[in-house]
Amino acid sequence: MSSMPYIGLINNTALLLVMGVLYGSLRSRRENLGSQLVSGLVLGMIVVAVMLNPWELAPGIFFDTRTIVLSVGGLFLGLIPTSVAMSLGVLYRIYSGGAGTLTGVLWIVVAGLLGICWGKMRPRPSCHLSGWEFYLFGVVVQCCMLLLMLTMPSNLVAHVLRQISLPTLLIFPVGTFILAKLLAGQDLQHHSNLALDKSERQYRELVHYSQAIILRLDPQGRCLFFNEYAENFFGFDKDRVLGRSLTETIVPVTDSTGRNLHKYFSAFVKNPQAFPVHENENICRDGRRVQILWNNVPVYDESGKVVAIQGIGHDVTEQRRVEASLRAAEKQFHQLIEVSPVPLAIQEQGRVVYVNRKFVEMFGYTLEEIPTLDHWWLLAYPDEGYRESVKRAWHVAAEEGSAGLDEFEPQEFRVTCKDGSVRDILFMVSSIGGQNLVVFNDMTRERTVDRMKSEFIAIAAHELNTPLTTIAGFTEILLEGEHFDWQQRREYLSIIYEKTEVLNRLIEDLLNIGRVESGRGIRLEIETCDIYEVISASVLSYRKEFPARQIRLEWPETWPRAISIDAGKIGQVMNNLLSNSVKYSSEAGEILVGAVVSAREINVFVRDEGVGMTPEQVSRIFERFYRVDVSDTSVPGMGLGMAIVKNIIDAHGGHIRVDSEPDKGTTVSFTLPLIGPSMG
Repeated sequence: MSSMPYIGLINNTALLLVMGVLYGSLRSRRENLGSQLVSGLVLGMIVVAVMLNPWELAPGIFFDTRTIVLSVGGLFLGLIPTSVAMSLGVLYRIYSGGAGTLTGVLWIVVAGLLGICWGKMRPRPSCHLSGWEFYLFGVVVQCCMLLLMLTMPSNLVAHVLRQISLPTLLIFPVGTFILAKLLAGQDLQHHSNLALDKSERQYRELVHYSQAIILRLDPQGRCLFFNEYAENFFGFDKDRVLGRSLTETIVPVTDSTGRNLHKYFSAFVKNPQAFPVHENENICRDGRRVQILWNNVPVYDESGKVVAIQGIGHDVTEQRRVEASLRAAEKQFHQLIEVSPVPLAIQEQGRVVYVNRKFVEMFGYTLEEIPTLDHWWLLAYPDEGYRESVKRAWHVAAEEGSAGLDEFEPQEFRVTCKDGSVRDILFMVSSIGGQNLVVFNDMTRERTVDRMKSEFIAIAAHELNTPLTTIAGFTEILLEGEHFDWQQRREYLSIIYEKTEVLNRLIEDLLNIGRVESGRGIRLEIETCDIYEVISASVLSYRKEFPARQIRLEWPETWPRAISIDAGKIGQVMNNLLSNSVKYSSEAGEILVGAVVSAREINVFVRDEGVGMTPEQVSRIFERFYRVDVSDTSVPGMGLGMAIVKNIIDAHGGHIRVDSEPDKGTTVSFTLPLIGPSMG
């Protein structure tokens, strides 16, 4: 192959690069239409110029670097300038004529379009593309140009491709790469210059018009620059400040705490790197003390020596005063809620930022255990289904409150405490600034009482209905049965009498509870009697009623024969205690009744070997309406017995105690003073 194609194309490429550099230096980068048209005309003239100096293979068939010009022009300049250049190139190629006219025109159009499309498809500006991408772009363009050679007369295609393929693929991609890198470098330099000009302009505006104190010191602490805002703020003219140490103007000898600011300033000037940010008092010309937050930057020369100190100051006097007031108010607020008898928590944007002492006492969770609401949900509501329902209700109430539709509607949920106990809690939320104050009202006792009252009503109805049904039934039999003899009538009347006594005891229990609730207390009918006779009578009665049970009485050899008590009420106490022992123990278990006498009181106890109670059950045994096992329907009762027993013993001036363990039995003991209570 002749070396002529290489020489001609290299010469043409060199011409292109020279013109490209000149064009890149002189072209306008304005975005208006006029500038784009001018750029297109200049680019078109370069296209025509390289076409005027081609390598000619045959008459009418010549090759040049127009494809490099148009493809790179399309990549960097865009649609309008490239279209103008393509138009000029097409006109000149048609004017030149020859067998390769159609192919030459297609080269111009396709090269320009490839550059435009490549630039549009890339997300980054063309000046930021890599050198490899520029080279790849040149290869793609020249491959397309070689394919367009197929549009030439068929008798010339093979010959032309043999002559031109290798030189084109070797030289033109390199030319594309070089021209693109030159233009990219010029564009980057142009952008850098623009950014630098903008930065300098902004810096000048910042320094002169900023609402901040800006000054510059030399290494000896003398002021080199003092902006206009600093003059107005401190009240010192530039002439009074420049060239002097700041200790002569805005730095007082000491601050309000007594710290020596002149020594502090000297340390700062000697080692500014150690004081990048600091805050201190300064003084104005009129004597006002102000708190300034300084940001300092050392300025170095080429050798790394500090030649100046640039400082920017902001007045934080009012801010610090407000912060101090807020801290004092916040401290007072936290002190108030810390000693509050109600559990309180502060929540902010999904985080729990504070819980008071009462919260920890009630629920057991510390702030470290529940730093966010998500942690609270998991611990307080371990059941997943219930937790999701709680979260939905909470979020609905929170959204309505935040939307201003209504205040946060109080929500009541069952909360699981750290010790495993469950409490009914009424949540109330109040917004304070950007925080929510959550108040936890423990409704456990109220809800328990409500449930116990409901149970009591149902049990009382059953307990009252049973004897009433019996009384009504046997009364009806007696009224309708004239043929009954006296023995049968006596038997039926005895049953009616027994059930009447049951009703009487039930009603008496209700009346006693009513007296206690009203504050009147249980009425006692005090008389002097032998306590042994009262206790033994109750034991004997239960032995007869339950002959299969082992009920044993152990009484001390000596005891006070006369004691002032309400014998009927103490008998009621014994009947209740013995009844419970019988109900809650097996027939094989022994029930022991005994007493211990001391100088001031007598202690009577009833001990069984029954099912016993848990500590939680023992703690509630004297509550009204409380039944140890309400699910056990074989153990009737309204849950009033032990409450009445306690009130009877209290009315006598004594004390009652319950000791019990599950599956080991229960001991109930009560004391009676040897000097009896007054009658009332």
